[in-house]
Amino acid sequence: MLFRKILPVILLFCSAQLSAQRIVIRGQETSRPLIWDDFSGRPDREASYHAYTYWNISYKFDAFQFKGDTAKWNVIITVELGKNSWKKNDKITDTLLKHEQGHFDIGILCAMELQRRINATVFMRTDYQASFAAIIKEVVDKYKQMDLQYDAETNHHANRQEQWKWDAFFAANIKRSS
Repeated sequence: MLFRKILPVILLFCSAQLSAQRIVIRGQETSRPLIWDDFSGRPDREASYHAYTYWNISYKFDAFQFKGDTAKWNVIITVELGKNSWKKNDKITDTLLKHEQGHFDIGILCAMELQRRINATVFMRTDYQASFAAIIKEVVDKYKQMDLQYDAETNHHANRQEQWKWDAFFAANIKRSS
């Protein structure tokens, strides 16, 4: 099944934060790789695949500053592993976990690009809300497509050669601690 139901959820929270990008797994900020214990959702026994990774994107921002015709604010983008991510315990393997890490890595790349794009954009006072929303939609849509491409090319991790190419891509673009 090529279609993945991963739909990054865009949530809006207001608070004072510095411009940064965060990764949250099981309620804690971290940059570690996923482990099978992170997958606590109820498995879909009807699904043909053996695990499912949900990721959510959220953003927080503080009070706006208007300078002339421009609007500026500090934004923090967060990617979080969804609590409904699941695995079938009798089917888990290290290679499957590596594949599911790739799905989460796509969420991390999405958060990274959102952070870069928002920080680099000069928002105009007259249309900052529409411009902000357009950036969110464009970037999230891009990574939803990448997620579908990832499963198609790797055949849900069965195509090892393509999986290795994607693993190398993620390793080159995401730095994390062990």
